[in-house]
Amino acid sequence: MGIQAVHQAQIRAEDTRYEATAFSQRRYPTAPSHQCYRETVKLAERDVEVKKRVGRLRDMAKVKFSRQWIERRTRWLRGHAMASKANDAFKVTLNNKQKNAQARIHDRNLRVAKLIEVKKEFKALRRLMNRLAEKREVRRREQRRKDVVQRLTSFADEAEAVQLRTRDREAASTPKGWRAKRPQHLSLAATASPESTATLPTLPSPTSSLVSSSTCGGERRQLKRFPRFDFGRFGAESLTTGASGPMQKSASLPP
Repeated sequence: MGIQAVHQAQIRAEDTRYEATAFSQRRYPTAPSHQCYRETVKLAERDVEVKKRVGRLRDMAKVKFSRQWIERRTRWLRGHAMASKANDAFKVTLNNKQKNAQARIHDRNLRVAKLIEVKKEFKALRRLMNRLAEKREVRRREQRRKDVVQRLTSFADEAEAVQLRTRDREAASTPKGWRAKRPQHLSLAATASPESTATLPTLPSPTSSLVSSSTCGGERRQLKRFPRFDFGRFGAESLTTGASGPMQKSASLPP
């Protein structure tokens, strides 16, 4: 309410008071002045009461409006608080879900990375095991080949030693000169006495057995000097590196 409106209200109040005084003077022209004053006071008091009543009515309207506004604001705040609480709870739940999802994704990526590393390590170990198995197989074959060669060499040495000893015994037991050309039974019969031939049985001597085993048809055979590596087909195939046969297959098998 502006200042001009207040002045207008005061002017109207003075006009009303002037009209009331003039009306009382016209009504009671012979009345004293103190009566006019009392009438003026009554009119003023009535105006004050009216203004108070009007003010109270206005105040009641304002109070009602204020009360309604406060109630409406309170309801809105209560609903807003409930909505905010629900919204905050939803945000917290959504944030927790996102964190859990991120954690699951991180764990899955970590497991996948670890699985890839384990597979790579397993493949590397498998390749290493294959290489070690190949090297072990190669060494096993070489060692077996060496063992076979050593064994066959020992067999050849033993056979050569036996042949040399046999040849030396034959050379030492064979008679020389004219006795070598005579048959053995004649030489024995000529050297033995009739009593010894009658009493002792005729036993074959080792020299005669060797001579008989080395002769064919009554004639002496030349002794063959065996070479150092004179084995059969079995040993020859085992010593040949590029040979393919039963010995090579047997050498490739585990001992």
